[in-house]
Amino acid sequence: EDAKWKKLAGDVEKCVRNFYSSETFAMLKELPQENWLEIEDFSFFYLEGKKIWAVIDCSFRTDAGITIIDWKTGRTTTGDSSLQLSCYAMYGKEKWRVNPEKIKLVEYNLLSDRKAEFLVTEGEIGNTRTYIKGSIADMQSLLVDVDNNVPKAEEFFRKIGDDKIRDRCNFRKVCV
Repeated sequence: EDAKWKKLAGDVEKCVRNFYSSETFAMLKELPQENWLEIEDFSFFYLEGKKIWAVIDCSFRTDAGITIIDWKTGRTTTGDSSLQLSCYAMYGKEKWRVNPEKIKLVEYNLLSDRKAEFLVTEGEIGNTRTYIKGSIADMQSLLVDVDNNVPKAEEFFRKIGDDKIRDRCNFRKVCV
């Protein structure tokens, strides 16, 4: 247990050191205040009347359009975040009335000190829109009353018996 906390503390220190020594930090320090858009705001956009939340780590205007930075602090891969970044592009398109092609999405992994840049097309946004609508339909299928957000009875939901899966679940108290 103690070794786990020491490793975590070491990872945190590495993330902080990497951030402060990065070109990204140097650039952000020089960015004029009027170019800043959002930092860690609880924002949202609507998709067919449904509120979709987006918390963007860092966003600002550039001569080319808008840049959105998503900080990562764990051992993630860029494939894991493509949906998230596409949602950010959807948000930027609606919020700042910018074509998605003018939104540069940056995933910056502070632990590995690696940066990856992405551009999202209208086609990818269409795919993300379809995915979100399907996810909403899946969630609503678990409700007896969609308008009042009333779930089906607890007996309807299967409990997970696999400890490896259950231990990572945010709702594990329900299964214990």
